[in-house]
Amino acid sequence: MKENTPQIEAVETMEYLVGKQDWAAAADYFTDDVMYKVSAREPVFGLAGIREYMQWQNQLVHWQGHSVRLKVNPNDIVIIEVDSHFLRLKDQTAITVPCTDIYRMEGLKIAEWRVYADISHFTVNQQII
Repeated sequence: MKENTPQIEAVETMEYLVGKQDWAAAADYFTDDVMYKVSAREPVFGLAGIREYMQWQNQLVHWQGHSVRLKVNPNDIVIIEVDSHFLRLKDQTAITVPCTDIYRMEGLKIAEWRVYADISHFTVNQQII
């Protein structure tokens, strides 16, 4: 199922702007105290916290887009499931990370953004068993 609603469109626009690192325009899509949590990392807050996380991630991998598997929007919650495609910078290896993002919305603004993904593949030191 791939719904298109105003809230899903707001999330997709935000993702595009963050991908371009257009933080000034992306700010319009977040509440001031937005919570952002990726995998088992500690949550960060506000646009500055999201930007800091993205700067850390961009030192390890280059996001190359994603393949959307599911988009739904029940009751002010946007759920998007994707296969995210990255290039790991240290060894130039292409990796695909299954990922589900859950956004809790306040109107067309994101109040909470949780990313459920195994980001251990961003680093080379991990052995896959």
